[in-house]
Amino acid sequence: PLDDSNVEFKSFPAGSIPEGAVVSKEQFQDRTLKVKTFPGAQILQVMLDKKGARNASSEVRDGMSIASVPIDQTMTGIGLIHPGDHVDVLVTYKPLGSRDVGGLGKEVKTVLEYVEVFAIDGIRDATLLPKPGDPKATPMKNVSLQVTGEQARLLKLAGDVGTIHLTLRAMNDKHRVD
Repeated sequence: PLDDSNVEFKSFPAGSIPEGAVVSKEQFQDRTLKVKTFPGAQILQVMLDKKGARNASSEVRDGMSIASVPIDQTMTGIGLIHPGDHVDVLVTYKPLGSRDVGGLGKEVKTVLEYVEVFAIDGIRDATLLPKPGDPKATPMKNVSLQVTGEQARLLKLAGDVGTIHLTLRAMNDKHRVD
């Protein structure tokens, strides 16, 4: 939370204050930062959670919930998928009565399309995610998606019948795939 102990006001030359900068105590009272910053940085209003908000739920849109799916490094394109991106959710499964011989007999279906990635391993700020090739990086284990109640049920069912895969969508590509 921001308060007098971690915020101070400084004078700046006219014209050097960015648009949307916090310029009064009332603008940051009972609010927290939703992005990482550093000492001495100017704070913008877009960097703050809603008044009284103290957790990730303040970022979940009305009528939506967060559902997590297990992943491995190959499913995130080795660091290409980030919070705020959109993905399609696929499931690979073996239909009843089919024989699986070296992968033959399995099917792949699109379960959900253009779903927003809310977080990866609980991290909502893409700048805090490990960079591809970083030797200190640990493998990512789950992606949290912002979904409706019906989408959450489909996601759970897909995970129970097969293996879930994510595919990255282009930023504004909302056309139906399947």
